[in-house]
Order: sequence, then structure tokens, then C-alpha cells
Amino acid sequence: MFQDRQKIIDTLTNLLVPGGKYKFSPYIELAQYRVLFDEVVDSSKRREQLKKIIKKHGSRIESIANKISEFFLKKEFTREKYADPLFLDTYFVHYFPVNVCKMQHMMLELLQQDAIGESLRIVDIGIGTGTTAVAILDFLLATKTVAVMNNSPFDIKDIKIICVDVNENPLSYSKRVLEAYREQLNSSSLDGEIGDYKKILIDCIDSIKYVKHDINSLDLNLMDNNPDLVIASNVLNELTDNGKNNLYRSLNSLHDGALIILAEPGSKTASQNLMYFRKQLSSSGKFSSFSPCVDGVADHSSCCSCWNRRSKGFNQPLLYMETHKLLDEESKKRFTEQDNDLLSWSSAIFRKSSRSVQEPQVENEYRFISSYTLRDYEVLKCCAAGSGHSSLEVHRPHGIEIPPLFYGQKMVITGAKKEVNSRTLVVKLDTNSCVKTKQREKEAFFDSYSLNTEQAIDELAFRLFGFEKMRPFQHKILSRVLTGKSILAIAATGSGKSECYILPSMILGGVTIVVSPLKSLMQDQYEQRLDERYGFGQLAAVINGDVPFSTRQSILKKMELGYYSLVFFTPEQLERSYILESLKRTNQKAGIRYIAMDEAHCISQWGHDFRPSYLNIVKRLREYEIYPVKIALTATASPKVREDICNELRISEKEIDSGGDVYIESSNRPEINFIVKVVDSNSTKGDEILSHLTDLDRNEEGSAIVFMPTTGGDPQNWKKTKDDLEVLKAEKNVNAFASFVELSLGKNVSLYHSKMDDDETILSKENGEDPKARKNPGDLSDRKRKQEQTSFINGDTNIMVATKGFGMGIDKSDVRLVIHRTPPANLEAYAQEAGRAGRDGDQAKAILFFSTDSRKNYEECEDFKTQRYFIDSNYIREIDVRTMVDFLRAVKRKVGDSLYFTNDEFMEFVDKKAPGYSWPELEKRDPKGKEYANHKEILDRGHLYSEKTKYISRILQNLYKIRPATSIGDEIVFLKNCHDAQNTCKNPELRDWDGIINSNMYFGKILRDSKITKKKFESLLNKELIEMASELNLSLKDLGNMLTDIKYCEGTKIKHWNPRLLNFWYLEAPKYGRAAKYVTNEQWKAYAGAWKRERPTNGGYDWFPPRTLNRRVGWEVELGKVFENEDLFNESIDKFMKIHNERKENDWRSYRRLINDYVGINQNGLAPASERKCLRAVLLGYLQTGEVIMGKSCYSCSNCVPDERFHKYSIEQRKAVVVKIDTWVKDALEKIESRNREVITTIDEERLFGKITQAKRQEKSLDSYIIGWTGRVLDEDPKHLGAIWMRLVSISKGFQELIPADVLNFTQVLLESISIENMKRLKGIIDEIEKLYSESKLTRYSMALIHKGLGEHEQELEILLKLLPKSTKKMGKDSDLVHGAALRVFKLLENTSFSDENKQKALLFAARTSSDFIEARDLYSKIVDNWTFDNVKEEMKLCDKKIDGFSSAALFYAWGEKSEENVCSLIKWVEENSKIVSEWSHEERDFFFDLFSDEAFMSNLILGKLLIETRGFSESNSNLIFHLFANEVSIDTKLLEQSFEDGSNPGQYIADLDEEKRAILFESLASSIEIRSPAAMEKLFAFMPNMDEISVSTIFSLLEKLAQLDFGTSKMPLDEASMISIFRKCLSSERYYNETAQIVVGWSKKASFDQRLFRIYLDATKGNERQGELVNQTIKALIDNGLIDLIPVIDRELDSEIAKGFSKVVSSVEALGLKKRNLKNGLDSKRIRSLCNNFNWNKDINEATLLLGILKVLSRYINRSWLFPVAKIIELLILTERGVELVKYIEEFPDVTIGKDKRFIADYARKTKPLSGAVWVNDTWTERIVDTVLSDRSRSST
Repeated sequence: MFQDRQKIIDTLTNLLVPGGKYKFSPYIELAQYRVLFDEVVDSSKRREQLKKIIKKHGSRIESIANKISEFFLKKEFTREKYADPLFLDTYFVHYFPVNVCKMQHMMLELLQQDAIGESLRIVDIGIGTGTTAVAILDFLLATKTVAVMNNSPFDIKDIKIICVDVNENPLSYSKRVLEAYREQLNSSSLDGEIGDYKKILIDCIDSIKYVKHDINSLDLNLMDNNPDLVIASNVLNELTDNGKNNLYRSLNSLHDGALIILAEPGSKTASQNLMYFRKQLSSSGKFSSFSPCVDGVADHSSCCSCWNRRSKGFNQPLLYMETHKLLDEESKKRFTEQDNDLLSWSSAIFRKSSRSVQEPQVENEYRFISSYTLRDYEVLKCCAAGSGHSSLEVHRPHGIEIPPLFYGQKMVITGAKKEVNSRTLVVKLDTNSCVKTKQREKEAFFDSYSLNTEQAIDELAFRLFGFEKMRPFQHKILSRVLTGKSILAIAATGSGKSECYILPSMILGGVTIVVSPLKSLMQDQYEQRLDERYGFGQLAAVINGDVPFSTRQSILKKMELGYYSLVFFTPEQLERSYILESLKRTNQKAGIRYIAMDEAHCISQWGHDFRPSYLNIVKRLREYEIYPVKIALTATASPKVREDICNELRISEKEIDSGGDVYIESSNRPEINFIVKVVDSNSTKGDEILSHLTDLDRNEEGSAIVFMPTTGGDPQNWKKTKDDLEVLKAEKNVNAFASFVELSLGKNVSLYHSKMDDDETILSKENGEDPKARKNPGDLSDRKRKQEQTSFINGDTNIMVATKGFGMGIDKSDVRLVIHRTPPANLEAYAQEAGRAGRDGDQAKAILFFSTDSRKNYEECEDFKTQRYFIDSNYIREIDVRTMVDFLRAVKRKVGDSLYFTNDEFMEFVDKKAPGYSWPELEKRDPKGKEYANHKEILDRGHLYSEKTKYISRILQNLYKIRPATSIGDEIVFLKNCHDAQNTCKNPELRDWDGIINSNMYFGKILRDSKITKKKFESLLNKELIEMASELNLSLKDLGNMLTDIKYCEGTKIKHWNPRLLNFWYLEAPKYGRAAKYVTNEQWKAYAGAWKRERPTNGGYDWFPPRTLNRRVGWEVELGKVFENEDLFNESIDKFMKIHNERKENDWRSYRRLINDYVGINQNGLAPASERKCLRAVLLGYLQTGEVIMGKSCYSCSNCVPDERFHKYSIEQRKAVVVKIDTWVKDALEKIESRNREVITTIDEERLFGKITQAKRQEKSLDSYIIGWTGRVLDEDPKHLGAIWMRLVSISKGFQELIPADVLNFTQVLLESISIENMKRLKGIIDEIEKLYSESKLTRYSMALIHKGLGEHEQELEILLKLLPKSTKKMGKDSDLVHGAALRVFKLLENTSFSDENKQKALLFAARTSSDFIEARDLYSKIVDNWTFDNVKEEMKLCDKKIDGFSSAALFYAWGEKSEENVCSLIKWVEENSKIVSEWSHEERDFFFDLFSDEAFMSNLILGKLLIETRGFSESNSNLIFHLFANEVSIDTKLLEQSFEDGSNPGQYIADLDEEKRAILFESLASSIEIRSPAAMEKLFAFMPNMDEISVSTIFSLLEKLAQLDFGTSKMPLDEASMISIFRKCLSSERYYNETAQIVVGWSKKASFDQRLFRIYLDATKGNERQGELVNQTIKALIDNGLIDLIPVIDRELDSEIAKGFSKVVSSVEALGLKKRNLKNGLDSKRIRSLCNNFNWNKDINEATLLLGILKVLSRYINRSWLFPVAKIIELLILTERGVELVKYIEEFPDVTIGKDKRFIADYARKTKPLSGAVWVNDTWTERIVDTVLSDRSRSST
């Protein structure tokens, strides 16, 4: 019928049944609303209007829902039912949409068979509600659309329809439906070829005949109408036998070639009745069947019993979905079952022909009919005809993927096993099986994109997306990508860019890779857009780090088989080799047609969301022979960003009209009202934001997003009340403000930030909890990021409080309000985030708040400080770079070509080998709630460790990202690759080696190729992973990913994941360097601290379990060229830092421009309203749209509409005032931008600013456009001479406010590059600025610089001398200016005859204002030769703390180095003014201390302490540290510990002390430091004084430390005499003797414990008056800890009856042969009786006590209904006179009976009177013994 039939069918399949789920035609859907509600829907706002209609007609829909419930209870469609209008309406809502889709699917199969001719005369038997007629007409329109798009003829124009039904009501109802469809067609575009075809369909509807006829009574005369197609849908099973015969005779009368479609419900009975009728038709010899079955087989015996039911999913339209939500609870329970029946059907298609279709029989070929899923496998039902069996099934185990199948498709299966189960042939697939289907040819791109193609695309967009038509810019993009050309497209947020890669992927074959930067964006694109809104969920998939490995593998296999049209990846996933291998296979099989880069600005290092993982994606694909068409999309991209993107994607950066690949669309969004709010405090901010949210809530106007700058941390335990409101509203973090809004509005909002858990909700319906259940307002615990996003997108909440990570790409149409609590980084970021508003085209507000905090200088307010934090957190210092480079050169550990190291190693390197290095000021910890002092110390230590680790990562990321060019043109590459990687596997357990090595996953192949054995693999798992990485030729990163994938590949999950193949706790970095010393968790906590604490549960006491401790981090880095070329090293560092610092400064300037140009804050505060620019006009310039505002108002910003009554102005009014700029101006600006190192010529400047002046007179905002335009250019290139020049000229002409610092900076930049002639022009510009702003010192200084450039030094000097103040007092922020002026004055006067007074003055001011220590020192050196110390102190008083940057350190150094006498004066001064010295910077103090000798530090304790605080520990100052400590100077304990561990022996400072002082020092040292090594302990005891001089508390603390150390298996910690002395000292104390026993027992648990030490301890007890008690305590503790094997030591060493008694208990319990883990299986009444018989309990009170203890322990593990032990315990309690316990036991078991109803316990209770005050024997010791013996911790053979 037409060319490219398969291509057209594939496209139609994606239109009608995308991914195997039916999609309801929007034309028919809108007709449905006309029929039911008499409502006409504006298709441009279809979804929003449909929601309003459903809400408006709620009662009607509820009636329909009730009727559907009746359908579920009893499906009874009698003739009488059709007389009920509500019945027909209900049928129209419930059955009609699905049946329409089924009919269109069958028409698609006819098309597939090429069975439709050029005319189509249809008889529809059983019209119902017009289902068949409207389905076919809509199908023809869709087919015509696709044909036109493919430039293929489609000539079915002769279309006639006759509708037949037994009832009048369905006929009239059908007529209404078809007329509504006709009106829907008529209201759409009727232009072009598709419009002409719509007119044909409209004529067809007008000519439809409606015939009332009862086929049960009479044959239907088909001869007169001569139909080509007869359809009987849901009719056959309603006919009587006579009716079926009538139907048979009627069909016999058809002409040869006529088609017949019979369709019935999918139930077994209906399906088999249909197949019986099919056999009847086939056996007549007049009909041939060709779908899904054919007649070309000899054996049809299985056909009558065939149940050829098939089923598809259904993308439920809104009305269908909302109606079914209203079903009663009982109906909802039935809905799933009913829904499955509704979506299933059986069908048969015939042609009137005596010739049957003969098909050759192919071995192992099967025809697919339907499928269903069981627990372990999927059943594929196939046609059994000719097989000799009644049915045929193919079983596909889960995990084995096969090509996608459609109804009736043939497949050839080889390598499968076959079985016969009761006449059913079962074909079982396994990993050796191969399933092949007919491969589709890869489709070509369009040859051209004509007007007809454009119209067809508009029609398809309506069907796919609900768009009325595509926008012009979308056509521009599609015209490129559909013809196979790459593009970078830049268009406004919310304009529909994503549809420009979705649509091509739906209409052309192959796979589209979508690279998306954020998981939230992926979730939104996939779930909200593709799946829920467009119904393409089955055709798309997502792969990111959150997707379980097994799911990821399944997706990749299906991708290779061609299941998906779109696959979303995070850029990090495209770094993984096995994914790239899968993509390569996909490209070979299905073809990868496109790669779409969503939010493409992330590619560029100049973009505001740069992601390094975006780099080299295209390059990597090329390495795997994948060459897709590139589609890069973003809302904002400056020329610099565009250049980066184009270079990375290898496309031309020219615009399309100039032959390139870049298209830029206007980013103007007239529906957004831009508002700036400048307030006096953050508290006011909170109130105003709440006011806006309250109004939105009250008016039910849609949804809102509130962007906050910070997260607030993990909200897990975040619970606030209304008492906290005042504090919360002023906070800047998400958690606090979300709580404030919730508590204020009394309802939940959503929140989203990076510190939240990303899992799905932890609630589950299985636990009786609703996953959608919300918390009480203010309670943020258990909020999950993904759940919160879904709730907001779905409308369960209407307010989202989030950080900026939420904004990118989120598409929610009804966002009416976007609020920024704090300005973002720049205007580009703001445009992106504000663009989330108004995506439905209706008005919305974007409000930007800024708080001055009532300060005159806005740079001192909190908002500015917040931005300072964010900027500073991205950058590093030169010393960081140099130190890291030195460290990397020292690293020797390699993994392939990469180095491997840990954070601990770098920290140690910094402390020991980088004496000049100090950490920057790191972020301070924000305590959460009340903290104990020791908790605070641990958390502070953990926070510092974590912040240092983050800073190391920041250094490495900067070294990886920033790559400037060298003088010879090479790219500077410090690090080729850099990523974190872990080198040890914690507690590995290999569970199924065969499952791993034989796996068909990628890791199976890697391991098989490596020839590794199980033994070796297991051995390597327990070593450092570097060995395994080398063995497998993998990077550590890839190896870690592989091991994680193996762990999560197979397993089960109930509460926690239980892996089947390989288990381990986690991967972590090993303990390298000094970290190796800290073996236990306690030691590690003492070193690295914890990142959080957890309140103990179940009676525990540990607030810091192992999971709260900081983890070590390792990095794998590949060094770049810098390390190969020593000659270029310094140049590389300089270039690197220059680019680095320029970026940082540029970030600052971008932020300041946002505040100045957009917010309207200048040096004097908020500009007057009359001077503030139109916000939209500035934004248009910034976005470089080439548009300006015409007139006095844009009608859409707070500067133009101060009262903010924006609703008065329509969108059309707003559009009307936006006009294109003059063509010459546009070209001039492009010319300026393209020549970044040139300034505009005089002629062009005069003409351009003449046009700006003219535009101002014409009320065009070209001046504001220039402000925005230059701001954008300077954001990208801060040294763009043309933009700088434009800014300065704008200021000089009064078009722009003066920012003096900018003028000075611009002047300095220009003077570096411009010619003398342009300097003269610049002089004129600055002169004009000075006339406007006569008081500006900075502009005067700028003029001085120009004079310098021109060589006019007299004029320069004249200005500079005037800039030097009379005094340094209150100089403030002008100090930099004064410094520069003073230095220049001195240079000018140095070799002149000017007076010394002027030179001296210049030198003084230069020195006083210098912020560089070296420079200030050198300047002061020229001055202080003849100064006395009084002169020095006077200078210090004059300047110190009066000038920014000034420090007296340089002054003192310059004076001190003049003579030894001066140094002595300084030492004395330091003693009196140590506080001033301590306030100097680290660098200043370090230099200053170079003046003094080692003796000076030793003799002056204050000076010594300052040195230690500055330089920390080093081998050279180890002695000084102990010297200070010995003299009781307070020192950092960590320094003392480090000196003690690594320094020289401190004994030399103690040897000469008398015993008393020596004891004091020893005690102080022992209590101050944490001893972490045996060597340090030995060093300490080497100078221990007489034991009698040391307090018992000190000795006990040392004993505790001794017990924590590992001395090895054969070494005693100290000599035997010392240990006996220590034990005796501790045992002599009332306070410590019990604890000493516990320590010894705890020590005994160590593997390295020497039993000699235990004997020494026992020896120490001899002579102690409490020896018996001590031994008892010791034995209890031993048994408590399972150390039974030490009891014989006691028997041997001591003669103790108690010890022997304990031995009996041990033996008795061991006789039971029990362990805790199987007590319930091992205990029974007989064994307990046997145990009791071993004791002489009724005669010996001691024996009774022992037995009682045993039984009480055993009773914990036995069934309480076992009466014997309960009774025996009661009896023993009485016997041993334990009345108090007896009463408690009786209360616990009041109703226990024994024997013949004798109330045993009650009887004892009556006989026994508890003796109040009686002393009962304590039995806890026996209980504890037995409890321990039963445990599995015992080291004995038991």
C-alpha cells in the first residue's frame, strides 16, 4: 500500500501500543468529554482543563463509578440495560477506551499483513457505543499522519461505514460519539495533506448508516453493501446457536478478498467458542485465516481447545483513572482482576478466499500468542497447531532475556530442553538456549524536513504529548536530528526541549542514550513525564547508582535486544567498561541513534553546574565504535560554555544559519513575574515568604518551590514544635524552614536535599502502614528524598522546600511560585531555577529575597557571607597544590598506571614533612542538641577528620578539573584521572564461587578470562585489593564496583540484603601510615572521632557504635604531564593558580553583578525606585535574547509594577512589549563579543551609544539590555576588553550605576592590553565618570593608573599624593588603594629630588597597608634603622587593628633583625603581649620566630609555647614540648602524645628531679596522654619513680592502658616485679579492687594474652585480706566472659574451695552439652530432671544454691508451660529461704498447676510468709556462671 511499510508500522506501534501498553487517542479522549459533559477542551491546555472538568462534574462521575461497581458484581448486558442512559455512559467510560485500543491494535495487524486495500467499506456488527467506527477512523488518521511524515503515499479515501445493532439506544449513542469525534477533528488544524484527510474522515462520518437488526432472528444482508471489512466485536458469545448460523451464512455471502475480524473477551470459554467458530469457517473451504493463525498446517486438532487470550497494559486516561479511584472498597479489591479481564481478548482474522495460506514448516519454530508470569519463570504460550499436542508452552526463567515478541510472531529456539506434561509440550530455556526472531532493518534518517513533515510532526506531538502543535524552535531542532544532524539547542526552561529527543526516539528505530546529571531529574523525566504523562514507561529505562545491580543487568540485556527506545544514564555510569561494552553490543544489534545531553551546560567547566564526569563521554563512545547523532540541550549557555560543549561533542560552534550546529532560541518567559524583595532581616524574610505561601494555599493556585542555600543535615531525628517558630523562620537551611512552614500552615510540605536518605519510604503496607502517610507538621524524621519528590510532583503536597539540586530539569506544570530565600551564585543560575515556574503558560511569580541585615555595607550581611562560604568551598590555595604535588611524588604504591593513597597518609605527610603547611579554616560543626563533654570531644574530632578529608578531595578535584595551556601550547594536566577507591574488603565471605565464575554477567567473563581460581580469589579478597586489581588488570575503582555488583547481583531481601554469591560488610581504605597504630574501635575513635552519635537502645551504653565512626578514604590518581616535565613545573603551578584564582574572583564578581545589576543594591544600599532597572530587560540582555522592552513597563517585574498586581496584564500584552533589537546593534554586540581582546572602535562606540540614547528616548530598554549583556559576557570572561569598555562607557553616560571597585578593576585590566590611543580614550571615559561621582577615590586612582600608562608621571604623582591620607585611623576598606598609591609614590620619588618626608610618608603607608608579610617586612626595613623600641610600639598602636591586612609581626621582624639587642627587647615584649602574637597568622608567627634561638625558647616558656602552637610537632622541637610540659605549661595533648610516641626519650628532663617532683610529673604525664604503643608505655615506665609516690588512681589508669595494648604473644608488658607492684597497688584500694579483676579478665580475652600475667595477678592477691573475695570476683568474671579454661590455673595456684565449687558447676552444665543457639532443641523436661539429680540439693544448702542458679538461667530458654523447672525453682527458693524472690515468682506464675489440679504455687504461697527484712543469700554468682557456660563464647572445648 505504501513505501517504508515496516518503518510506518513501527512508528504506529509506538503511537498506539508504546512498549506493549495501549495509549488512548487524544482526539477520542476529548470527544469523550464532549459526549459525557458537553465540554469543549482547549487542546493547548488539555491536562489542566480535563482536571477542572472532572472536578466540576464530580457527582456525575461518582454515579458512573457506582455503576461500574455493579458491573464488577454481575456483568449482565441484556437488551433492557442498553435502554438506561447511565448504563451507556458507564460503558463509555469503562469499556470504550480499552476496546478502542484493542480494535486499533487489530487494524495494525491487518496493516502488518498488508491486508488493507485502497477502499474500506466497513460493516460493524454490534456497534455498542461506536467503538469500532471511531477506532478505525482514528487509526486511519494516525496512519495517514505517519505516512505523510515518511513522505509515503496512503490512498485509502473510499471509506464507508455501516453500524448495526439490535437496539436503538446504542445506535443513537454511537451517532453522538462519532459526531463528537467529527467536531474534534473539525476544530483541529485542517491545513495541508493531513488536513485534507481529516476532511475525508469528516465526510465519512456524515455518511455513516445506522441499521437496527437482530442477527439472532435473521441473516444480515451483506451483499448489497459489498463490504471489504466485517467486524463483530464482543458479539459471538451473545448469539444463540441460530444467531451463529445466521452470522455464518451472512459471512458466506461476502465477496472474495473481504476481511473479517472476530473479537471476543479473553476468558477461556469465550476464547474457545471463538476458536470453534474459526474452525467452522476454515473447514468450509471458503475462508482463510491469517492472524494470528494460518491454515497451512495439516493438524488443527488443537485449535478448538486453544485459549489464544492476549493482554496488554493500558495507559489509563485521566477520566478512567479518576472514576476508578471513586470505587467502593469492595470494588477496588475486585478491580485488579476485572482490569486484567478487561484488557485481555481473543481474536481471529479471516479473508474470504478458498485458497489457504501455506507456510513452510521450520524446525524449532514457534508462533507466540501470549504470556503470563509465575514465581520462577515466564510462560510463553505458543500456537500448538501441527505440533501433535493440545498446547505448547515455552518457559523462560527470570534473568534470561529474549527479544521482544508481538502477537503471532515467529521465533526459532535452539539449545532448549523439551518435555511433555499431559499433552502439553514444554520448551525450557536456559543459558545455553538461543531465541531468534526476524531482525528489523535499521531505519534511515529522514531525507528532508518539508512542510508536510512539519504538519505530521505536529499531529504526532498531539498524539504523543498532548501538545496542540510543536513550537517553531522545536521544529528547528527536529529538522536537524530527524535528518541525522547533531545540534546544541539553547531554549528557555519549560519550553519543551526534552520532547525534541523523546519524539525522534519514538518515530525512528534504535536506542537513544540520555545523559542526565541528577537522579532527581532522571526520576522526573522517566516517572512523571515518560511513564505517567506520556505512557512510554515500557520503552524507557533508567541506569544510575541507585538501581540494583540485577535490575541494571536486566535493563542492559533488554537494551541490547531492542526493548527500549530511551535509556537514561548518569555520566558516572558511562565511565564503566561493562556498560560501554553493553552499549557497543546494542549499537551492533539495535543501533544507537542518538545521544542526548540534557542540561548540557554541565559539560562546560564555565557552566554553573559543571560535572567532570561529563568530560570525554563522546570520546569513550567512539573508542567503542559508537557514533550517535548528538543532541545537546540547555536553557542557558554563554559563548564560552557553547564553545566548551561543542568542543567536547565535536560539533561546530557556529549557529545553524551560518552552517554550524548551534541553535539559540529566545529565553524570554513572559508568563513569569520577576520580583525582588530587599528586606532588613532574615526574620522578615521568613514572614514574607510565609505570607506568599499562605496566599497560594488559600487560593488553591497551584504549587510552590522555595530554594534554600543549605541543607540542615540529615533530618532523621528532626522534630520541632510551635515553640521553635521564631528561631526557625530566620534559618537558612531546608530542614528548619520546612519545619517553620509546616508548623505555620498546619500541614506537610515536601523537602529535598543531598543529606536526606534517597531510599523509597521505609513504611510498607505489609506492616499495616501507608507509604504515603505523612508525619505531623514539624516532624521531618523518616523523610526520604525520592518519596518527597514524588509527593510534590504528584500533587500530594503543593510546597517544596529544597536546595538547588532539586531545580534542574524538574517539570511540574502548575508551579505558581518560585522563591529564592538567598540569591544564587549568578544570574544564569537564577534564570535556570526561576524557570521552574509557569510551565503551563499561566502567570507565575519568581521572587528573589535579599536581606541587608540593616547594614550599610551589604558585603557584611549574612546573605553575602553565605555566598562567600559556597565560593570558598570550591577553591584551594597555592600551598595546597604544592603540598599535594610533593606528596604525590612521594607516593610509591601503584595500581597499574595510577597511584593509591589514603587521607591518613596525606594528613601524616602534612604534619611531618610539610612544616610550612597549615589547614585552612574548616567549616565549624553545628552541634545537634545537648552534648556531654566527652561526646563533644569525640564529635569535634570526627568533624575535623571529616572536614580534612573533604578538603583533600577538593584539592584533588581542582587538580583534575583545571587544565590551562602552557607557553608551548600543551594542556596542563596535573591529574589525568582521579577518583576515590577503597583497597580492603571488610569481612568477605565467598558463598558461591561456581555461581560467580559461571555467571553470564560481565564479572563472570572477567574472572574466566583471568584464569583465576577459587582459592586465589578467596585469598586475594582477604588481602589488600591492589593485588586482585593487578591480577585482573582492573583499576581499584572498577574492582570495587565489580565486587559490589557481585554482592548485589543475586540474593534475597526481607529487612536486609542477603547476598547469594559474595558477602562483605563494606569496602574501605586500609590503615596506612599512622592510622595503622589504631587497631581497635576505641583507638580509632580516639584518633578519628565519630561523625554522629546514636542514643543507646535496649539497655546499651555505647553512643558511638562502629557505624558512627569516620571511615577512611582512599584515592586512585593517574598523574599528568606536569610530573613528567620538570622544566614546566613552576610555569604549570603559576598558570594553574592564575586560572584558579581568576575563576574564584570571577565567581565573586558574578555574584556581585547579580546583586548590583538585578537586585539593585549598590555601594549606598538599595537604589531608589526611579533608578532601578526593569528586571526583565536586564534578564533579556543576560540571556542574550536580542530583545528589549518597548515602553515604560514590561508589565511583569516588581520594578515596573511596584504594586505587584500583575494579573491586570495578559500574556499577550507582555509579549507585545518585547521587541527585537536593531540589527546593526545585534551585529555590533556579536562583533564585540567575538573579539575578546579588542575594544570597540571610536566610530562604533559613538554609533552604538547613539543608538542606546535614541532607544532611551523611544522608551526602549537597550541600556538595561547592555547591562545584562555585559554582565553575561564578563561572567564567562572577566577580562573581556570589549565588555569592560562597554560597561565603563555606560557608567560614564549615566546608563549604569557606579561601582568604584569595578571601575578600578576594569581600568587595571584594560591598561594591561590597550594601545596608547585607547588609553587616551579611557582617560576621557574616567574623566566623565569623575564628573558624575566626584567623591570616588577609586576612580581617581584609576585616573592615576592611566597617567602612568601614558607616561604622565607628574599628573600621576599629583593624584597619588592626594590619595595618601593624613592618618591611618578609620582607613577601613581603602587600605588596598592607599597601599598601591603609596608604593607607586615611593617608586616615583625614589630617585628624585623630592623631600625625604614624602618618601618616608609613602614608605610608611605602603608598609602599614600591605597584606603581604614579606613585602611589609621589606618596606619597614627601609624605615626602622634608627627607631627605638618606643618608636616601634607607637607605630603598632597607631596601626594595629585599624587597617585591613595590617599586622605588627612584619614591623617587629624588620626591627628585630637589626640587632641582638632588639631581639632581647622583643622577647620581653612577647612575655607581656602574648595575646597579640597569638592573633597573628600562622605564616607571620612562623617568620617571626626565626629571629630567636633554641635557647630563647627553652628559657622563655611563653615564647616556647607560642612556637609549639605555631609549628606543632617536629623531631627538632620534641624536647621543647617536654620541657614546657615539665614546667607545667599547658600544651595541646595531641602534640605531647606525638612527641612522646615519635620524639626523643623525655627521661633526661626528669632524671635530676627529686622523687616528689618526679612523681608529680609522672602522674601528670600519665593522665595527660593517650598511650598507643607498647614502646611508649615502656618509655614511660623507664623513669617511673617509687611506686609509693604515685597515686592509686594513676596506677589504675596505667593498668587500663596496659590492657588495651598488644604486646605480642610472648612478651610481657613490664617486668614481673613491676606488674606485681601495680596489681598490689590497685588491689589495696577499696575503690579499684573489683575493677582490677574485671580488667584482668577483659585482658585475658585477647589472643595475645599470656597466662603468666594471670599467675602474676593471682600471686599479687596473696597476703591480701580479701583474697577469697577477690578470687570469687575473678572467677565470676572469667565465667562471665567464657574463659573457663583459666579456672584450672586458679585451682593450681590457689587452694580455694570456692574455685572447686565453681568447677562443679562448670562440669554439670557442660554435661548437658548445650549451647545457646540450640537450647530450644536441646532442652526437655527429662534432661532437666537428670541435671537436678546430679546435685545433692535437698541436703546441702550450697548445692541447692548452685542448682537454683543453673535452673534460673535455663528458664530463660525453655517453654514457660514446662512446669517442672518452674516448680523446682519455687521449691529451691523456699529451701534457700529467698522470700522476696519467691513472692515475685509467685506473682509471675499465679495459675500454674501440677498433677491433679493441685495449685502448687498457690499452695506454697499460702504456707510461706515472706519475712520482711530477712537477709537472704545472694545467688547472682551461680546464675551468671551458668549463663556464661551456656554461651558460645567459651574458649574451652565445650
